[in-house]
Amino acid sequence: MKQWRMRTTLMFSLLAVSLGLTVTCLFIIRVTVQQEISKSLQADLNHSLSTFRNLANQRNRMLDREAALLPICHPEEPDVHSGLIYDSGWQPSVLG
Repeated sequence: MKQWRMRTTLMFSLLAVSLGLTVTCLFIIRVTVQQEISKSLQADLNHSLSTFRNLANQRNRMLDREAALLPICHPEEPDVHSGLIYDSGWQPSVLG
């Protein structure tokens, strides 16, 4: 009976060491994966933000060019903010 107790003690010791190593390895893997995911998400977010800023800048430049071309393309059109009404003969009438 004494031999069985020693075998049981040895098995429990080996089981505890194995369980401890498994838990430690899984914890290290978990922390490493979380760090890699965080880095990847940060890089993707920075790339998306950079792309959005580039697109916004391009759109603003395009709108600026269009605004600069409008007076060149349609110089005879009335200014709708001037308070004047233009009839079909392009004669201005002052609003009273």
